[in-house]
Amino acid sequence: MSENKSEAKKIRVYMDNELHIKLRAALEKHQLTMSGFLRACSQALVDENPIIEDFVSHFKDTSENHSKRNNSIIKKDKEKGEQLMKEFGFDDSEIEDLFDLIADQHPEI
Repeated sequence: MSENKSEAKKIRVYMDNELHIKLRAALEKHQLTMSGFLRACSQALVDENPIIEDFVSHFKDTSENHSKRNNSIIKKDKEKGEQLMKEFGFDDSEIEDLFDLIADQHPEI
């Protein structure tokens, strides 16, 4: 979270009263705050955590608001990207190491 509260962004979510009550109860059961839970979910999505990625894919597949055709294209593109990464033998840590090596050799970049 931002060190300076004036730099933090506030999110407003609308949901019906029954869902809100059930969400509060579920969060209480897990000893979580709503803001902490939403920050954790947001960070997991940004970090492309596989668990949240699976959830988002499932949500889009079952949601009436998302095109099945577009979901299929996105899924195929992601699988193709993962396959290319495997073919070239790069994983996230190797890419990070490569950038570190370049930075060490060329600090002006």
